[in-house]
Amino acid sequence: MIKHTAIAMLLFALMPAVSGCAEGTTKQGTLYSMNAGRSLQAYLAADLDAVHKAAVKSVNDAGYTLDEDAIDVREGVVKARTARDRSVRVETFKGGEKVTKIEVYVGGDEIAAAELLDSIESQVD
Repeated sequence: MIKHTAIAMLLFALMPAVSGCAEGTTKQGTLYSMNAGRSLQAYLAADLDAVHKAAVKSVNDAGYTLDEDAIDVREGVVKARTARDRSVRVETFKGGEKVTKIEVYVGGDEIAAAELLDSIESQVD
């Protein structure tokens, strides 16, 4: 029984490595994961509107060219371009009154996406 449990735990631990997913934390300590599409995903303890406003401000502060800024009662999207014309996308989804799922993509660059996620989280009111 112990052997089966150990094998199951080992397989569970190896799943992110096998699937190509990475994990990390923001400067504030929020856990994020990278999906196969190279977007960072996290949950922030703030309402959708506050996270969306912080995303727009962070995209502008980073110097990205804003292409789209849209929000409704369930979700939001911010699209922009880098100076080298790479795609930037921040998608937000209402998870509850004070919970927002966020996905951040910056041209497939994990470091740039993590920096943008850090900026967004630090600017949420």
